[in-house]
Amino acid sequence: MGDAADGFKSGKYSSVREAARITGIPKMTIGARLKGRPTRRKAQERNQKLAHAEEDEVARQVRIATLADKPLQPAAVKQIAEGVRKRRVKGVNEDGAVLVDHLVCIG
Repeated sequence: MGDAADGFKSGKYSSVREAARITGIPKMTIGARLKGRPTRRKAQERNQKLAHAEEDEVARQVRIATLADKPLQPAAVKQIAEGVRKRRVKGVNEDGAVLVDHLVCIG
């Protein structure tokens, strides 16, 4: 969706209507992006335990295991996600003092 709005801004598309027609994204959605409204995914990121980049890392590890014919069980995926989250929290907490249990992503 950012591509359609960015394409309109850069002149790739002469109008929002053209951007919508070519990309298949509704005109109202492109208009909302041009007005600064974030995507639903971005807007909800602060309510999630993992940031989207962290989710992508978990998904990458799942894909690698699947391609190696070793699909992961849900419990293993949960452990990977918890490890990613703890790595982020560990970077914030001081030795011996827990400042946060989990971080809220602000982006």
